[in-house]
Amino acid sequence: MKILSLATRNFRNLTDREWKFDARFQVVKGPNEAGKSSLLEAVLAALYGDATSTDKRYEGYRRWNSAEHIHVALDLALKVGQVKLERDFENRKNRYTLGDKTVQAKDKVRSFLAEHLPIAVEESFRQTACVRQDEIKSDIDPSQLKSQLENRSLSSTGHDLANLQKELDSHNSDLRRGLVTIAPKNPGPIKVLGMTCRGFGTSLRSERAVKGKQGPQ
Repeated sequence: MKILSLATRNFRNLTDREWKFDARFQVVKGPNEAGKSSLLEAVLAALYGDATSTDKRYEGYRRWNSAEHIHVALDLALKVGQVKLERDFENRKNRYTLGDKTVQAKDKVRSFLAEHLPIAVEESFRQTACVRQDEIKSDIDPSQLKSQLENRSLSSTGHDLANLQKELDSHNSDLRRGLVTIAPKNPGPIKVLGMTCRGFGTSLRSERAVKGKQGPQ
């Protein structure tokens, strides 16, 4: 998933505008009360909010002393294509647009997101997909920033990136055992499946040959 842009209306101290994001990595910086946290909350409201909800926190997202409800729209790049996701709290409508098709039935929107969002839970997104400024050491060497962000994103899962890489490499080796080099005593699952399929093919051909010799019944 890549977040391409966000449009906000009446959201806290943010101006009513469209925000463009880098598809690979985005850093949001600014002084206190500039709207950094509001921008993140707007993204989360678009991804995981519900425009039909009576949750008071959505009322708290309104601009100060405003009676108008919030509106957030997010452009996403998903595996199924580019999707526009909207939360219209003024008209209590949730909708997504994929290609020429727009869907605004609440249950269908929820099902679509549950199937296609790689991070389906808001709390998981907070813990893994974004890092707040107070979670980064101010005196860190720039060359260490990448590893610190990776470790911070994985901290909630209880895993270490280096260990995860080793585990993945080990699983990959187990799966591919016997494909490149011969492993007659301990072939991997892919090799075993291939041998089984070939065995089925041989049996099927033999059975057909026998039936062919017997002629029509």
